[in-house]
Amino acid sequence: MNPGGGVQLVSSRVGFALSGQPLNTLDGRLSTPDGMTVAWPSAMVLATRDGGRHWRSSLSAPGGFWGVQFSDARHGWAVGVTSLYRTVDGGSRWRHIGEPAKALMRVAFRGATAGYGLTVQGRLVATSDGGMSWHASRWHGRGDALCVTGGEEFLIADQNAGLWRSRGGGWVRVAAGFARVRGFSPWWPDLSCEDKNAVALDLAYCEAACGGGVMSRSRQTLDDGRTWRTVGRQFGELAGLRGPPIIVHAAAFGDRGVCFVGYTTAAVVVKCRKANRAGRDALVPHLPFRGARTSIILQGIDFLGTTAGWLLIDQSTGAATPRQSRTQTQVWTTRDSGSSWQASYRGPTHTP
Repeated sequence: MNPGGGVQLVSSRVGFALSGQPLNTLDGRLSTPDGMTVAWPSAMVLATRDGGRHWRSSLSAPGGFWGVQFSDARHGWAVGVTSLYRTVDGGSRWRHIGEPAKALMRVAFRGATAGYGLTVQGRLVATSDGGMSWHASRWHGRGDALCVTGGEEFLIADQNAGLWRSRGGGWVRVAAGFARVRGFSPWWPDLSCEDKNAVALDLAYCEAACGGGVMSRSRQTLDDGRTWRTVGRQFGELAGLRGPPIIVHAAAFGDRGVCFVGYTTAAVVVKCRKANRAGRDALVPHLPFRGARTSIILQGIDFLGTTAGWLLIDQSTGAATPRQSRTQTQVWTTRDSGSSWQASYRGPTHTP
């Protein structure tokens, strides 16, 4: 799971995403049969103007990017490893702006000027001038995830998976965190907001002798973060991806919907549902290359309103030599709230 936003729609045609950069863990050239991954942070911000059918480079930086966030179709921020960038014209031009003393990992803005950011140490900082300057916030915890609801309330997931909501210039905890599970890593939380609906997905990974497993817990709010309820619990094995799909992303859509995205050995599984209604499973094949040595990274999922959504996947296949290796990015789209998905883009993975 990657920190920050990997993909975001700002209209039915315009969107932004982080590019993949395939890397072999041994020699960095995709020239051995296994061990492939996707280098993180991402090297480039991509843009589409036709609903995901074509993509071009919008911004690149030597240090790479943690995430991208837009408050509307014109105002957006790209969180670089060493710098923060802002656009006020929908990504046509980007400007290098300010950062706090400690580098930012995530940002969330309410409109063009007011926003919060989380530093690499998890400290919360605030801005009132679109990110030109930053100051310490009243919240003194350590956070991992941040988003803003349609009701213009900010939400934070802390490093114990506790959930906090902005209130009157301060913060109140609205859901308790989870105790650490023996043999597993600390919880790794993520948040997705859409209108008054938000979903929190918390993951913990096996650290030693627990069978190569991953544990997830999902909670949802329908009232701007005031109250939360559990909508999913899971334990699965990463080794061979046995058992149920390993859920790694969750996205809120519309005023009540949530989509869960995970892996199996044969497909990326996307399950979307409205609150209090049974959902349908949509299977997205993940084998564009022949052979069993394909690595796949889910960069992110995002929705615009109630029906339209995107899923971004980076894939790579190793080979005996770098020239024989192959990399590809796929964008899958839905127009029916996740009941069905279609490939809108398949092409070479963009690299700087």
